[in-house]
Amino acid sequence: MEALCGIAVRKSVRLSEITRSLHEKIALIKTENRLSRQAARPGLCEALTRFVIEQSAHRVRDDTLLVIDPSDLAKKHGRKMEHIARVRDGSRGGCANGYWLCQVVAVECGGREITPLVGPLWSQAAPGHLSENDEAPACVRAVADVVGSKGIWVTDRGGGTA
Repeated sequence: MEALCGIAVRKSVRLSEITRSLHEKIALIKTENRLSRQAARPGLCEALTRFVIEQSAHRVRDDTLLVIDPSDLAKKHGRKMEHIARVRDGSRGGCANGYWLCQVVAVECGGREITPLVGPLWSQAAPGHLSENDEAPACVRAVADVVGSKGIWVTDRGGGTA
């Protein structure tokens, strides 16, 4: 909760900025180290993912489209980002530094509102990474575990592994 407040106040996701917003009576580096340890806590990502899906699940009805969009996030100038790897840049063609992404969004037929449900990034250079064939179905399972049999799953030809 402290991190979310810090992000809102400082309009930044940098730990040093979040730390400054908390105005704790200890050295900034100590607060930054604590927040860093908490961010690396095992299971945090999964818990946050489930929370976000649960907060949006009420919008998913039987006829809601659940759109799976496997894609990439190219970081053209990224050189020193953690576990950055080569990806197929679908927007520009060719390859670029970046991360893989699998979004699942909910949308009503003919509707204009899009509700993001899940959208993790991953890198084949990260320790423990298995393959896209493991990552994309995990996104689908995370949503299905919460919404159950509601919704109509939709994907394009790039989502065949999901």
